[in-house]
Amino acid sequence: GESNMAVMEIGFPSGYSVDKDSLPVINKEKMIKRVETKDGDSVVVIYFDKIGKEVCTAVNGFRAFKVAEMKPAIISVYDYYDPAKSGSSSYSAPSTSICD
Repeated sequence: GESNMAVMEIGFPSGYSVDKDSLPVINKEKMIKRVETKDGDSVVVIYFDKIGKEVCTAVNGFRAFKVAEMKPAIISVYDYYDPAKSGSSSYSAPSTSICD
């Protein structure tokens, strides 16, 4: 089935920030109502009219600071009106050394 309005929060790994210039492109995709950032541009929040089986979108970011021992970042998706209907996954940035 489909969700009600849904929210996807895409966290960036420590030291990475959202490329705000790429956000207007995301906002033009079908079913997307609004795109914003939070937590010092380290999280992109995408509001969807609804989500069916699968949603795929790309968000650009850049390395703003060098951080040792980065932890994985979290992507979560939840129903705006029923947050108990949710899912999450983690990912890691490409390996770099503190000297890169």
